[in-house]
Amino acid sequence: LPAATPDEVRAPCAAAVAEIAAGAPPSRAHLLLRDLAERVTAQQRAEERVALARRDLLTIAAPLETVPGDAAARLRKRVARLVADRVDHVPDGLRAEADEVVAQADRARRRKAVADAVRVGLTDLGYRVGDGFDTALAGAGVAYAAMDGDTGYGVKVLLDRDDPVIRTQVVRAGSARAERTEDAAAERKFCDDYEVIKRRVRRAGIPIDQFGQVDPGRQAVQVVADEMIPAQAHRAAGQQRRQGL
Repeated sequence: LPAATPDEVRAPCAAAVAEIAAGAPPSRAHLLLRDLAERVTAQQRAEERVALARRDLLTIAAPLETVPGDAAARLRKRVARLVADRVDHVPDGLRAEADEVVAQADRARRRKAVADAVRVGLTDLGYRVGDGFDTALAGAGVAYAAMDGDTGYGVKVLLDRDDPVIRTQVVRAGSARAERTEDAAAERKFCDDYEVIKRRVRRAGIPIDQFGQVDPGRQAVQVVADEMIPAQAHRAAGQQRRQGL
């Protein structure tokens, strides 16, 4: 019998062995031996099912070990409880649930890597980003950077939820006044810079895709609140501090 055989099964098996050893008649001994063999075989098969379920559960749990967050922690505890309870099958839907938690973590890691790479690319080219640029881009999917110089122009960066697809758009602070030609010049400058950023990001091993590009000057530059653009927000905060003195 397997070591984990419960007492309610082990006890009658031990009694049968004792009766046979005590000299049971051949016909009785034959019946006892046949029943004993069936009990032992059933327990061995049950133990095999438990072992297979344990192996599958541990396989499901292994990728969760490096996944942060409450969802992964709950699943790890659930799997540990199932293993301790010696279940003989994996509950329906558990594997799919674990796979989705791992997939979400992978997407989050990819988003954070892309956001970090874009932030570095922008700052290397003189763009100014606010605190938490990469966190906002990876989390909410949108962040802003200010173009170099006191121009009032900035860049709105959007990151798709499920894929490493970047969308970018030149924007202008509401307090800045500019002609259409200046808008087009700002867009043209960013288009050139973004080609550099994409090459750097890809050389770093970060996959990044972008949808079709609109030529500079074809569309009106979006006007946003000053606080959306880091440089404008910093200037507005400074003015407020000076006015309070």
